[in-house]
Amino acid sequence: MLHDVNEDTQERVDSRSIEFPKNNIDVVVNGVAALTKDETLPSKQKQMRDSLTRLKQMPHSVQMVKLADRITNLAPAPLFWNKNKRKSYVEEAKFILRELGSSNEYLAKKLQSKIESYEIDFVKESMEFKIVDNYLVFCAEEKQLILDKNHKNYLKTFKAINRLNEYIKKEYDLELFTCWKNEEEVEEYENRVGVSYIMEILNTKDLLDINKQTDDTIEKYFSSILEGKNIIL
Repeated sequence: MLHDVNEDTQERVDSRSIEFPKNNIDVVVNGVAALTKDETLPSKQKQMRDSLTRLKQMPHSVQMVKLADRITNLAPAPLFWNKNKRKSYVEEAKFILRELGSSNEYLAKKLQSKIESYEIDFVKESMEFKIVDNYLVFCAEEKQLILDKNHKNYLKTFKAINRLNEYIKKEYDLELFTCWKNEEEVEEYENRVGVSYIMEILNTKDLLDINKQTDDTIEKYFSSILEGKNIIL
């Protein structure tokens, strides 16, 4: 229950924040710390290797949490993931299995099964949606902002736009886009938009000004979007 607290919230799991029998507190606190990636390291690969090195020094019960977590996460990929992301996620799962599989035979077999059945190359269709790997379209009424999902840095740009959209909706009651969806082929939309559209929306409440920093969070997200400008078609 606590394994993602340090990584995904502003709270920290320590001996003052949880109530456990005294002989179990260190196992829980140290276990959560080992399950938490060190974001000061320069890459996700190094963060994962560092976490697994620390996990191998933990009791098997803590290592089993990591196996179970990856088993759960190897569900069908989120719609915005592209092929490269799915492929790297499976390779990471194989590495976790190699490093921690000896901690529990049942979970190791379960993870191996999930890895073998995970689909990297696929187009799935259902009544609700169609998953494809070409483009992702942010929609605002008749306006369309289109991202190239096959670009190696696509995910960073997607996240920046999505988080900026969520942030200004919550803080300022502004909305860049109402939804996003996957498209197999991009048509020649008449109202295709780009970074200038985002600037226009932000300027309606004077939230973006190159001569003054009006909101640190907006500045961070918008800087990431500018870096990925060539990913926007």
